[in-house]
Amino acid sequence: MAWDKICRPKQNGGIGLHKTVALNQAYQSKLAWKICTNQNSMWVCLMRTKYLRHHDFFNAQGKQVDSLVWKNLLKCRKLIWQGLIWTVGNGKDIYFWQENWIETRSILDLLDLEDDDSVDLGLKVNEFIEDKQWNVHKLHIVLRSPALVQKVLGVPLRLTDINDSFCWGLSSSGSFTTKSAWLAQGVD
Repeated sequence: MAWDKICRPKQNGGIGLHKTVALNQAYQSKLAWKICTNQNSMWVCLMRTKYLRHHDFFNAQGKQVDSLVWKNLLKCRKLIWQGLIWTVGNGKDIYFWQENWIETRSILDLLDLEDDDSVDLGLKVNEFIEDKQWNVHKLHIVLRSPALVQKVLGVPLRLTDINDSFCWGLSSSGSFTTKSAWLAQGVD
């Protein structure tokens, strides 16, 4: 019997086993998420000291001599990026166009733009905030989409100056779950 048939849900004639590649990717992504979010874990401190001295997780370059575990964690970045959603604090860490801070999609994706030369990819979210409020005029000029401006205005701003943070946008709790990472891969 073919593996694809075995992995089908029972109601579709299979026996309901999960595809191990997708499941393994979800569990590895959980470790990668810990590297991004859990600064106090001894294992995370060890991995950060060994592999992330000069870069953050998303910009680290893999090397031939890296451990197999680290190489596999780097392969999880696309899935982690897909589920990561920024929570706006002061807006200084979030790139306006490329990062997920309105939904689990970037503004470039929401507007169906490729890395368009007409947009300044270096803009940060804080450049659209004045006196703890959105600069509506500037948003209308840059976005040229009233619907998208309304989405941005729906993002709450903090009254205190706190740093931006992120959460897992693919679960209602904002916490990473292996199930949501597994489902994000589009497996049956």
